[in-house]
Amino acid sequence: MKKPFLLFFIFFLSAFNVYANQTNLSITPPPIVSPSFSEGKSDFKFGLSYLTVEDDGTIPNTTVDMTGAGLNLIGRKAFSDYFAGDFSVGVYSTSGDIKTPGLKTEQEAANVNLSFNLELQPFKTDIVSMIVFLGPTITAINGTTKTTGLINSSSSYSVSLYGMQVGVQMGVKAGPVEIIPFIMSSSMQGLSLIHI
Repeated sequence: MKKPFLLFFIFFLSAFNVYANQTNLSITPPPIVSPSFSEGKSDFKFGLSYLTVEDDGTIPNTTVDMTGAGLNLIGRKAFSDYFAGDFSVGVYSTSGDIKTPGLKTEQEAANVNLSFNLELQPFKTDIVSMIVFLGPTITAINGTTKTTGLINSSSSYSVSLYGMQVGVQMGVKAGPVEIIPFIMSSSMQGLSLIHI
């Protein structure tokens, strides 16, 4: 009797697809080196970032204290006044803890992002420019968690994601200032492994 029930249960679970959806709005540096290019020109940009997250009460009886840092390199080579190729490599690390009554969870994680894009520049003037970009993106994340208190456990995890990204970036010169709005969307899939 147990085998037919187990087979039915496995079949029942496999009949459903699991989907996740996430929407974020953030203010970040633009994903492309600069909002315009010219034939034969190469551009590079290097960035460093520092992150701190502290929360003492948004979730009742929970405190969060996380810090992290990262570096990013973006480059571009223009093949003509209309087409270019770019790449981006980012390495980031975070660590910290989450405390709840009776539990403390320490977490460390590192990730690497890699993307390549083809860029189309449909128009460029002295004041306004626009670039449309599309390409593959890959993310790899490795981390560990250790929980102490009422429950004592530790685990490690790894996540591998791949997909495509598409976006539009503009450049608007307003005197000595250049405003660079952009919108980007990515669709990713992959695999996560948890080792307990």
